[in-house]
Amino acid sequence: MEKKKYFTRYTALSIILIVMFSALCFKLADLQIVHGDEFLKQAQDKSIREIPYEAPRGEIIDRNGYKFATNVQSYTIFMMKPEDDNKDAGSKKESGLNAAIKNMLGASNKEATQSDDSGKPELNDVIERLLDILNKDKEKINDDFRIILKTDGSGKTYFDFDFNSTDEKEREKSANDWIKKNIADEKVRESLTDGKIKMTLQQKAEKAFNELVDEFDVKPKNKNHQNLNFKRQMVVVNQMIKDMGYQMYKPVEIAYVSQSTAFEIMEKSLYLPGVDYRLKPLRTYPYGELASLIVGSLRKIPAEKSDEYKAKEYDINSDLIGRDGIESAEEDKLRGTKGNKRVRVDAKGRVTEEFPVKDSIPGKNVMLTIDKNLQQVAENSLDNVMKDLRTGQGGLDKKKYPNATRGAAVVLDVKTGEVLAMASRPGGYNPNDMAANGSINQSLWKKLSGDKSLYPDIKDPERIPKPMFNYATQGAVPPGSTFKMISAITGLETGQITPYTRINCVGQYRVVKNFTGNCWIWNYHPGRGHGWQVLRTALENSCNYFFFDVGRRVGLDNLAKYAKLFGLSNDPTGIEIAERPGNVSNVETAKEKAVAVSLNGILRDICEPNYDPKIGKFNPTPEQKTLIENMLK
Repeated sequence: MEKKKYFTRYTALSIILIVMFSALCFKLADLQIVHGDEFLKQAQDKSIREIPYEAPRGEIIDRNGYKFATNVQSYTIFMMKPEDDNKDAGSKKESGLNAAIKNMLGASNKEATQSDDSGKPELNDVIERLLDILNKDKEKINDDFRIILKTDGSGKTYFDFDFNSTDEKEREKSANDWIKKNIADEKVRESLTDGKIKMTLQQKAEKAFNELVDEFDVKPKNKNHQNLNFKRQMVVVNQMIKDMGYQMYKPVEIAYVSQSTAFEIMEKSLYLPGVDYRLKPLRTYPYGELASLIVGSLRKIPAEKSDEYKAKEYDINSDLIGRDGIESAEEDKLRGTKGNKRVRVDAKGRVTEEFPVKDSIPGKNVMLTIDKNLQQVAENSLDNVMKDLRTGQGGLDKKKYPNATRGAAVVLDVKTGEVLAMASRPGGYNPNDMAANGSINQSLWKKLSGDKSLYPDIKDPERIPKPMFNYATQGAVPPGSTFKMISAITGLETGQITPYTRINCVGQYRVVKNFTGNCWIWNYHPGRGHGWQVLRTALENSCNYFFFDVGRRVGLDNLAKYAKLFGLSNDPTGIEIAERPGNVSNVETAKEKAVAVSLNGILRDICEPNYDPKIGKFNPTPEQKTLIENMLK
């Protein structure tokens, strides 16, 4: 009986083992024979990375061949994330800066902020070694991270959010827009009140940073790397990798470096798996600020236009576009077509096989009508004239004009209308400052945008100098004496004057009631005028008196008519860069503007003592009564 029981157990165990082994063999056969090719292809596809080859951007050159914008070959250090770290790249779990901010705002949940830490220690080891080399060689990483380190007046270091604005209200608005745009969860996004975001902006930058340190498991091993700046750099690189999201098959650009640094990194490639370099055309502007408002600059694709540029096959994470000037106007022509190189990598990110390269197609060059040398003369002359006006060295009266901070000068070919030079002051900016990664840091943005905190004594915001504003094409100012040509033609065409009409300039013009005007010669030499003038001498002397009288004779409607015929109205000129159309007034529009100006003056006067708060009424002065009566006629 005992023997029979033993046999039965042995038989049952054998049958179970046979069934299990058969199932295993069946599964192996299914994997290797039935679906072998399919799984092999999946494994191979997963290990293939596509390294884009940027197309050299077309050059921007002046009429004589001088290059305002060109390209230099740059050594670009990039990382390919290890395959072990890619398995959750396509998941919808949110992490990085967005998750940290959500967590601080009380709008996150455990699942949303969790991430798979497998491979983190090894990835961070590679990042630490790479940053050690870059810092030693004084190379800068591509850094547009929103959490920055600042130092206060006492030398204390603290964290803050950087949203490219120093004005508190604008800064809060930028933060609100950015946070709401970058939080993927709709319910969470709706729960973010401006109050919560403001609190985050003012108080929580350090907490957000610590959230990221924990998430990315940033623990530098080298004792010399324990400072906040190095930890922040590690967070920045981790965030760049995380930002690629589902595009983890693409390499992440870390820094643009010198040849010696690139070669040093390659010498240590055994300790830097997944790190490599490639040559990339980097935009450069040989003449810096010269003609910068004409040439323009490259910057990152704005979030609100990401869909538009995706449709044009731009990589919104890394591609730079022309954002102003010719760089923007001729973007499609200058851009070129990318190439690529496909490589196969192992689990550590090392390249094991390379496939044929698809060459890039360079962009087309753009030739300007600008003369580089004449442009330099125009800018220097404008600088000198404005400096002389501010210091009292310019003009016939030798008075100081401290507000002479804005101006423009344009040189045209009188035969063709081509723009030979176009200067605007305050003097532009250096597009090289943002050419590498398309970012503008807060201090630079403060300067370029004309932040009002830099000009505490200037109350009128319109008077604040703005280096990125082209006063030559976008400034709406009276044309001054250049309009005398239009006045002369209007007078001739309407028959109100002839080339030989004589008008006696006595200095002060008192012909029209309620209008007081002086010829410029009277202002500098009281009591003097130009005497008898005909059209030729009036133009030669730029005689205000003569053209005051021409204006009286032809009338405002005729002046407006001929000004429009010369294109000085609401129609744009058609110049390629951004412009603000002109505005010519006739009698009706002049009345409307006068009323608007007068009403503004009355509103200001309400705050003066002649406003009676007890009765809530405005007690106008006699002059104001007359003004109101005239306005109501």
